[in-house]
Amino acid sequence: MLIEALEWCPPQESETRLPLVFIPGGTGHARTHEVHGRSGAMGKIGRRKRRVLSVSRRGTGRSDAPATGYAPADFARDVRAAIRAAGYERFVLFGHSMGVPIGLELALRDPQGLAGLVLGDAPPRYIDFKAEGTFEKLLAERFEYVSWDDAFEAMTFRTADRAADRLRFERIRATMFAEGPDGTVRYLIDRRALERTVEESAAAKTNYAPMLPGISAPVLLLVASSGPSPLSPEALGEYERGVRALTVRRLPTDHDLGQRTNTAPLYAAMGELFDQLEG
Repeated sequence: MLIEALEWCPPQESETRLPLVFIPGGTGHARTHEVHGRSGAMGKIGRRKRRVLSVSRRGTGRSDAPATGYAPADFARDVRAAIRAAGYERFVLFGHSMGVPIGLELALRDPQGLAGLVLGDAPPRYIDFKAEGTFEKLLAERFEYVSWDDAFEAMTFRTADRAADRLRFERIRATMFAEGPDGTVRYLIDRRALERTVEESAAAKTNYAPMLPGISAPVLLLVASSGPSPLSPEALGEYERGVRALTVRRLPTDHDLGQRTNTAPLYAAMGELFDQLEG
């Protein structure tokens, strides 16, 4: 099985610099957060330029979509395989939203080389997506289109300014869709894989809170302080009671943590962790 992982490397890099491994959340994949790769390679995350590896969860991006195997342990094994292929001996892992339980799974079950863990605005749980209705709205949409124009017309963000909508679509389409040899366009998420993720989550749901003391690496917990957040005060308390080396940073952002708008607060918080680890 093939797992898509994209790596950004600074010129004349030093192997002593800690690389960053990113696990996107929800419908994200390796291509949706290219900003982290460019920023890391340019030295905007911490004081040093560093390699950044972004991993597409199975069934997303250009990763394969097997018939089964959509539990946190499966996703974490894919991340580990990508890290091994990149040759990282030590690294910092950053999981956002749905990437949080995947990061926790790796940190608890296979922590070799894990120098630090960044958790982005999600509780220490893998939930039952079917019971919560997490992906219902997305699964009601089309995943394939006869042309780029058809894909544009189907986008839900359209406003009264059609020209501005078209410019926005052109900027993001390469990160959201892939064109087939016959000109058809497909969403970079496999529908059946997403359905299997929902179906398997009922049995795979996990409460990691009692396991948090087993994490030996320093943990940076990022909390969105503007807009709705899945990280409740109760869940925050579970992290504070369970993680031995925890730093909590509240960002003036929504649940996206500014990844598509203003990454400065996010990178400032992550930079503190990298500077601490790199001494």
